[in-house]
Amino acid sequence: AAAQMSPHEHVVGIESGIVVPLIVGARVVGTLGCWSRRENHFDTDDERILEMMATQVATADFESAVAAMQQQRAAGVLDPIWARCALLDDGRETLVLVSTDLIGLCYDDIADARRLVSASHGDAVIVAAAHNHEGPDTMGLWGKSLLYTIPLHSGVDTAYQRYVKEGIARCVFDAAQSARPAMFRVGAADVPDGISENYRKDGYKENTMTLLEAVDAAGGSIFTIANWPMHVEALDEDNHLLSADWAGVMYREFEKNHDGVMVYFQGALGGMIAPRISKYA
Repeated sequence: AAAQMSPHEHVVGIESGIVVPLIVGARVVGTLGCWSRRENHFDTDDERILEMMATQVATADFESAVAAMQQQRAAGVLDPIWARCALLDDGRETLVLVSTDLIGLCYDDIADARRLVSASHGDAVIVAAAHNHEGPDTMGLWGKSLLYTIPLHSGVDTAYQRYVKEGIARCVFDAAQSARPAMFRVGAADVPDGISENYRKDGYKENTMTLLEAVDAAGGSIFTIANWPMHVEALDEDNHLLSADWAGVMYREFEKNHDGVMVYFQGALGGMIAPRISKYA
C-alpha cells in the first residue's frame, strides 16, 4: 500500500491512493484500491480496513471457485462421513457437543436434529461442522448456478439431509446410553510445521492442538476432543469420492493407538488457513 502516488503514477486530479492485493489461495488475482484528491489522505487505519474488504472480496472469489469445483455427483465413498459427540453431565445440567464432517448446517436443520433428541431439552445439544469440502452439499451451496454466483437449484439432497439429522440424534442417544463417571484431562500437542499454512498472511496460524480427554474410573479413555484450525480440504478437485478428508485420517490413526472416540472441532481457520499441499504451495 502507498499513501502518496509517485510521479510516474500520477493521474491529473488524484493526489494519493492506497492499494492492497486480492489473494486467492497462494495467487494474487487482482488489487483493490482507493484514491483521493488530497495529499497523504490515507493512513494505517485505512489500510487495515481496505485489507479486511479485500479479504472478503477474495473469499467470495474463492468460494465461487470452490462451488465450480464441487458441482458434481460423488462417484462413491472413500471413507465415512461422521457425526461424533461428547456428552457431559454434572448431575444438574447436560451438555452434548456434536461434530459433523460436513461443510456446514443451517439453523433449521440443527433445530430439527435437536427436536429428534428431545422436544423439551434440545437446546442442550450443540452441533458444529468441521467445514469439510469433500462431503455432500448440506447447505445448498453447490447446486447448479449461473456464473457460479446466482443459484438456480439447491445442491441439498433432502433424503440425505434427513439421514444426517437422524444420525445426529442416534449419536446423542448412543453417547447417553454409554455414559459413565469420568474425570477430565486437558493437554496440548504441537502440530509439526509444514502441515498448514495461512495463504493470505504468512505465519498467522495456530501451531497447537488443544485436547480435552474424558477418562473413566478404570483409567480408560471415553472420548478426546481436539480443537485446531485448518480447512478440511487436503483432497483436491480431482477427488470424486465422499470423504472426511484429513479429519477422517486423524480419527483413524488416533483410535488405532488410543481408547475412546476422537471428536474434532474446527478452530478459527479464517480466510484462509489450509493444508500446505501442492495445489496451494
